[in-house]
Amino acid sequence: MGLSCPHCDLSIEDELPRLTESAQILCPQCQQPLTLPEMTIPISIVDTPLMGAPRQGLDPGKKYALLIVSGEEAGKVLNVEKTVVTVGRSGCDLVVDDPELSRRHVRVEFNGTDISLKDLDSTNGTYVDDQRISEVALDNRSKFRVGSHEIALVITDRDN
Repeated sequence: MGLSCPHCDLSIEDELPRLTESAQILCPQCQQPLTLPEMTIPISIVDTPLMGAPRQGLDPGKKYALLIVSGEEAGKVLNVEKTVVTVGRSGCDLVVDDPELSRRHVRVEFNGTDISLKDLDSTNGTYVDDQRISEVALDNRSKFRVGSHEIALVITDRDN
């Protein structure tokens, strides 16, 4: 795409990123903003999962929490405020001090009413009803075990 800076008349031939019809970048020579022309998105791209309907995420009328119900850290609660949370020994949303957990052990994804639990290739596994799982759907009050800890998903109505 060719573009000329309206301030210094620099001709820019490089392919520039275009995010919206009003997206702006700075001229490499005078540092003044350049307004990019409107971008037409082919219909085939719009229909892809990444560009299609947005994920529903968390229901604003509900509160979500992960509660450790047994193990050395019983009583610890993570109030869930985002659509993907991780549980593990370090660098996770819910950090559990348990040598049987992998650093990043399991992930919980919230997509409207669909909530899924996915083991992140942990060494010692994730268990639901004493069955090792790789991925499973969760409901309110569902419990899963990681290491020596049992964790419950708790969903309640948000006070208005």
